[in-house]
Amino acid sequence: MQVEGVLYLPPPRKLSSLTVEEALLLRRSIRAFTGDPV
Repeated sequence: MQVEGVLYLPPPRKLSSLTVEEALLLRRSIRAFTGDPV
């Protein structure tokens, strides 16, 4: 079970980093569509 935990730890970090970048891009695109000044 310890091995599984170690294997499960790396992927989430990569996914989280990707989701964060995608989230920022999505927010920028959404703001552009909504026309918010921010």
